[in-house]
Amino acid sequence: MINNRKFKLEQQTKRRYFLLRLELGCRAVISDRNKQILILGYIGLALLLWLFRVPLFGLGIDNPLGELRRVGFENLFRAGSIAGFVSLIMMFGMPFGISQSTRIYSGWGLRTLPEKRRCL
Repeated sequence: MINNRKFKLEQQTKRRYFLLRLELGCRAVISDRNKQILILGYIGLALLLWLFRVPLFGLGIDNPLGELRRVGFENLFRAGSIAGFVSLIMMFGMPFGISQSTRIYSGWGLRTLPEKRRCL
């Protein structure tokens, strides 16, 4: 009985932290122009891959398993795109993700917003 309560409490805490990271990531994307550019780039890349999926991945219907392979690829691509989008937003909501994205920006030559300094 105690293990069951402990398990439920751990699951509730994980869900709460997941939603908190997602919310912080959405706020970070709204407030930072560079993050908006990264999100739009991700969406644009996913759309380009979707539009050119047949010539890039050879998904023609020239054999008996071609239709099955096409349907499987489309379902996996949709799920992967959504999972990647949510993961990217969650990365922006984590403290490590904020520092990681700052390092990425400087590597690409993008400027970040100046950090606010605390007065002691």
